[in-house]
Amino acid sequence: MHVEESIKSLVNFRSLMSAYVSKEDIRYIYGKSVLKKIDSSLLNQLKDSKTPASTRKYIYARANINYFLIRDFVKFIGVSGSVGAGFAKETDDIDLFVVLKDETAWLYRIILQTKDIFNNKLRTHRSKSFKDKFYMNFLVEERGLKMDNDIFNFHELMYLKPVYGEKYINYIYSRNEWLKDWCVRKENLVCKVTPDKKKNLFISVANFVSFFLQTVFMFLSFHKPDVKRLIAEYKDGKISFYEKDFRPKKLKKYYKSFKLNN
Repeated sequence: MHVEESIKSLVNFRSLMSAYVSKEDIRYIYGKSVLKKIDSSLLNQLKDSKTPASTRKYIYARANINYFLIRDFVKFIGVSGSVGAGFAKETDDIDLFVVLKDETAWLYRIILQTKDIFNNKLRTHRSKSFKDKFYMNFLVEERGLKMDNDIFNFHELMYLKPVYGEKYINYIYSRNEWLKDWCVRKENLVCKVTPDKKKNLFISVANFVSFFLQTVFMFLSFHKPDVKRLIAEYKDGKISFYEKDFRPKKLKKYYKSFKLNN
């Protein structure tokens, strides 16, 4: 893929969210020299559309980051969703993308949820208002960082805004070598981070027990969990609670809107 094709794809994808690609985005994703090389018609489509709410919520997330640091489990936290992408409204929640040590995700989740009973910072199904609530959009262990190559994940990774472990984002990029296909600048893929491969048998067992207890609780509280999805993601070191068809729907809309072949 040529760099202009990649930029056009990103511009088109973000247009479906009524958002633009800015010159600053181009510098970060592709390198500042690209701005001098791309066609003027494409250059004229670049515009900064970040909302004031996105900036405020990002600052708010940074101010509250210690709330999400439990033991030594957390390797990275980034703001994703509408806040990370820069088109958040004041009423939006704050999506978090959290990377954890292997075999700690479910243990981390149960500790955080227990802690939140008394603090009410997390968005739950009982939340009457989502404004400034933190939504654990994606919990992933280091072993589960590889993602599929598509425009949705490309956008997700490029607009992921670090709030903890900033240098770790290059490790996330490096685990997804297909980003080279999208002409991402080489510097973004250079990583000096070493993954934590130490394992603690007690923590691993506690993580499995936490997975089992939370799955049972979902049944008892009539959440109707997708057990096959939960088990598959447990094996892969992931926890995602967004709708299963959320990404496929976004991709289908993109392909249909711009008459592209999947």
